[in-house]
Amino acid sequence: MQNSIFESSTRSSGDLVAVFECDQDGGYFYLFDVTKDEGQQARAVIEVSAASVEFHASDISVHWNASEESAGLFIGGNLWAAFDQLGRSYGGNYEAQKSPRIPSEVVGRFMPSANFGAVSGQDAQAGRH
Repeated sequence: MQNSIFESSTRSSGDLVAVFECDQDGGYFYLFDVTKDEGQQARAVIEVSAASVEFHASDISVHWNASEESAGLFIGGNLWAAFDQLGRSYGGNYEAQKSPRIPSEVVGRFMPSANFGAVSGQDAQAGRH
């Protein structure tokens, strides 16, 4: 991988930060609690990819859901990894041409409420909305 990617999103209360970092060693999604002392801020980590996988910065986004109880890593518009505010982790292990393995109730946290009932289980599992 030639370029490093760093994408993050801070919850509006300023206490939690979700970070995706990808370089020649691989890609990782982190959840940090910035109210803690330095060295104790890391709450959780998800391995997203091996060193051989390349991402384009334009394919990556990190954001909190509407209630700000969960942070998600989106690759190519699909939810590939997520944390809830307690540090529980879901997904990871990105593979091109595969679907993310995230429970549908977690995927649903990132869907607009008006569309939630209209999405099939297969589409929800793939993170499409």
